Amino acid sequence: MGRHPYLKRWLARLLAALAFGMLSVPAGAEEDCLEVGVFPYLTPGAILKLYQPLGAFLQKRLKRPVLLVTAPNHRIFLERTLRHEYPLLLTAPHYARLAQQQAGYLPLLVAGGAIQPVLVVAANGPDSVAGLKGRVVAIPDPLALVTLAGSDYLRRAGLRPGRDVTLRVMPSHSAALHAVAEGEVAAALTATLVLKTIPEAISARLRTLAEMPSQSSLVYLASPQWPPAEARVLAAALLEFAHHTSEGRGLMAASGQRELRPALESDLKAVEVFMPRLRELLKETR
Repeated sequence: MGRHPYLKRWLARLLAALAFGMLSVPAGAEEDCLEVGVFPYLTPGAILKLYQPLGAFLQKRLKRPVLLVTAPNHRIFLERTLRHEYPLLLTAPHYARLAQQQAGYLPLLVAGGAIQPVLVVAANGPDSVAGLKGRVVAIPDPLALVTLAGSDYLRRAGLRPGRDVTLRVMPSHSAALHAVAEGEVAAALTATLVLKTIPEAISARLRTLAEMPSQSSLVYLASPQWPPAEARVLAAALLEFAHHTSEGRGLMAASGQRELRPALESDLKAVEVFMPRLRELLKETR
């Protein structure tokens, strides 16, 4: 794929990854380093720890250095995506649709575990959605799929975001859930797959108040810079990891992805309902 055009950014990410105890990358390997961009649905440390087995497998299987990276927030992650900064992308379905339509990314695989948005409260919190009126609901990011779906759910329940309930942006899903457990906010919008990744000490203090319709799961995409034959090799390696290694099966279970299968056009068309609002939010100033 040629020399990486963002050497300074690569070195900055490398230092951050090594600080988290990630894969060591040989000196001079930036030329052929495969960056795997994971959208920031957990804290950076949690993402790097969770997906480290995937990075280690790809590095061995593809015989090239691999660096797992994320971004400070969803907007920056999308901006980097649309600039083709991630050769391999693991992202939410509505972000995958945007990457496909606006940046030419090729959907390779989709995870088997659906993304189901949920409204979570403390174990002793409100017994109905109406009980959230006048209170604060934490969200992971204004662009997140659970935020878009959850905001629509609240409006249908008679609670207008920004008027009847206050939406407070948190650094991540896990931060939003921690805020609920600590009583800092009344509720949080998140996803069931995220609930599988948080410590039991936190989850035991939470309760799901409402569930929203499930959406397509996480999507793996290849940058259009990949030749088709190499993209197929990459997809085969991901399938091998997920289905034929103990580390892969462990990651699939721990992340709620369950399994991987070839991505279909219907997987991404299912999120079209959220695309106008996503594009509208992206046009807004930060």
